[in-house]
Amino acid sequence: MANNAKTSKAVAKRIAQDKEAMLKALQETPNVTMACKKSGVNRKTFYRWCKEDSDFEEEAETAFAEGIEFRNDMADSGLMLGVQDRQHASIMGWLKHNHPRYIPASTKSPPRLTRKERHRQQAEEFAGTQAESDIERKKHELGEELGREFDRRYRALIVESIQARAKQNTPADTT
Repeated sequence: MANNAKTSKAVAKRIAQDKEAMLKALQETPNVTMACKKSGVNRKTFYRWCKEDSDFEEEAETAFAEGIEFRNDMADSGLMLGVQDRQHASIMGWLKHNHPRYIPASTKSPPRLTRKERHRQQAEEFAGTQAESDIERKKHELGEELGREFDRRYRALIVESIQARAKQNTPADTT
């Protein structure tokens, strides 16, 4: 029994170390596949950890964002060196992303969302479509109800009309 507890503590410690290595790899390389190779963690294991441990998922999202910032800083430094060296591609790259006259309207993309933000957005969209379908269903029900009421009133009007004609066409009683 004591050996089992010792083993599970060792496994938990190893998992914690692997998670830490994965987070560090994501900070340096914001690509899950490459970070998994670098840290020695299987991709399926990484995604299972994210699914089972929301704290780890948040830490991974943060590490990923930090990794993107790190890579952006590296790329920016390289770009600045290229601009200083008067490299045409570097100059155009800088202008296309930083000068309003050179930014094509079609390349403006929305900001990258975290997994939680995407889930929240999808839930809101789903709720919106649910609300829209509820409204459509209620409109349909109301239309049916109004249709039945119209039919009832129309039939009553026809019956009244028939009865009025019948009264007009009956001969007067002569006594």
